Amino acid sequence: MIAFDRQVTAEDRDILSAPDPNMPLDQTGREMNMPSDKPGVIMRQMLRALIEGEATLAAAE
Repeated sequence: MIAFDRQVTAEDRDILSAPDPNMPLDQTGREMNMPSDKPGVIMRQMLRALIEGEATLAAAE
C-alpha cells in the first residue's frame, strides 16, 4: 500500500510541476479549449479573480 501511494504521489508531482509557471491566467482569445480542459480553465479563472481581489484590497489600504 505504501509503495503504491508513493508511486501515485511521484506521478502527481511530475504532472503538477510540468506546466509553465509563467502561463497567463487569462487565456481569452489565445487558445481553443476542449471539454476536458474545463477544470483547468475554471481554476485559472478562479485564481485570476482571487489575485485581482487581493490587489483591489491592497490598493484600498
